[in-house]
Amino acid sequence: MIEISYSPKVVATALGVSESSLKRWCDGGKIEVTKTAGGHRRIPRNAVLNFARDRQFEIAKPEMIGLPKLSRSSQVSLEGARQDLLEMLIAGDESNCRRILIELYLAGFRVSSIGDEVISPVFEEIGHLWECSSLEIYQERLSCEICSRSLLQMRSMLRKPAAEAPLAIGGTPEDDPYALPTALVEMVITQNDYRALSLGARIPWDSLIAAAKKMQPGLMWFSVSYLESEKSFLDGFRRLSNTLDGKVPIIAGGQGLSDALLNQMQPVVHCDSLSKLDSILQNFKPGRTP
Repeated sequence: MIEISYSPKVVATALGVSESSLKRWCDGGKIEVTKTAGGHRRIPRNAVLNFARDRQFEIAKPEMIGLPKLSRSSQVSLEGARQDLLEMLIAGDESNCRRILIELYLAGFRVSSIGDEVISPVFEEIGHLWECSSLEIYQERLSCEICSRSLLQMRSMLRKPAAEAPLAIGGTPEDDPYALPTALVEMVITQNDYRALSLGARIPWDSLIAAAKKMQPGLMWFSVSYLESEKSFLDGFRRLSNTLDGKVPIIAGGQGLSDALLNQMQPVVHCDSLSKLDSILQNFKPGRTP
């Protein structure tokens, strides 16, 4: 993903402050800054957004840094965003869906809370409406596409982990087509200082094993929303587990995992929500076993 950056003058205008104040914050290490070959300051967009997020600094002119008009942070709530996002997804309004997620992030909510308390219940309701024939199939599918694209933009806003941070990889097993959950897991793990990389959905076990051998991750995860065969899944999981030989912690979650199946997946750390995953990772430094 190409990193977007701006000059101090543009960022100062966006934040509604003087350029001298902005440069002083950069020089004091409050805002990440890079320099061009000619020595000119450039400020990555995610550095601007995380500065604003950490200090609850209202962005005066968001359009200067490629953002839509935003509500004030004090006006943003998970409950309000949940209803708004449902309405915008059903209407197919992608720009407002992006705005809602950006506002939640800038208001200081963690990705785990946004996933558990906004995105997950919204898609449960969309699924219910589809089953009751209140929505067409295309509306359900379009909602998934819009949310995926909106999350991709939100992911670019996260604070970048250190280059030496351990790698975490994961995805969904070969029968599971649901990409949204693993995208959210990737973002939660990124927020906990791992270089997280979702491999996507429907990854064959042989390919997952190949990825583990080649990429040498410090952590692996599985998002399991759907299984055709628990036996096939368990066979594949055991082959991967044997390959890792207990040296890499594995985290798994999702409604496709039954208690009986989990009991046969040792050793594995089970997370039944993004917030639980967040809590586990916050209590362990990257590279240590959860």
